[in-house]
Amino acid sequence: EHNPLSQYRKPMTIEEVLAAPRVAWPLTNPMCAPISDGASAAVVCSAELAAKLGARAIRVLAAESQTGSDRAPDDYANHVTRLVSMRAFERAGVGPGDMQVAEVHDASSIGEIIQTEALGLVPPGEAGQAAEEGVTGLGGRIPVNSSGGLVSKGHPLPAPGLAQIPEGRLLFPQMTVLEHLELGALRAGDRGGPAPLDQVFELFPILRERRAQVA
Repeated sequence: EHNPLSQYRKPMTIEEVLAAPRVAWPLTNPMCAPISDGASAAVVCSAELAAKLGARAIRVLAAESQTGSDRAPDDYANHVTRLVSMRAFERAGVGPGDMQVAEVHDASSIGEIIQTEALGLVPPGEAGQAAEEGVTGLGGRIPVNSSGGLVSKGHPLPAPGLAQIPEGRLLFPQMTVLEHLELGALRAGDRGGPAPLDQVFELFPILRERRAQVA
């Protein structure tokens, strides 16, 4: 709905999603990312060159990769995302609690649940509830897949991995750390639940401008 480049932009009710044709139980068609045409590209350069070009650069603090291995389904400690993300956090000198926005691989809806837990963004077993409460929604404590995710914007193999790196910065290009914290407090806050999104947009002009661009 908020991403003009998404393949699917029409909001769907829970009932419509559950009643759609089944792909593999319990996943239905809208829960699975559509294969799309698309590409992504990045210019990797020094900070000096980026400044000279006047580019809105994004600094990559760490990049790690790892191949998965056999494990018991309930062995979350050895999930490949858990292992590789912990190395990336250590190399970058940050932790899950320092994250302000995240893009994760969600070729199906359950992917976001699995990945947010494996990354340590929410405790194991709590990602579904966090999503329902708006914790991982736009304006929540840790917005996840604010682009719409692969399920919404489409899955042009293998372009999404690179495209996801700058997404959070493109969505919130002028917001300070303090504003991120204030926004999270407003949405998830201490007033009996998330504030209405209209209130969030009124408080932060950059979000109001972004909404107007994609309306």
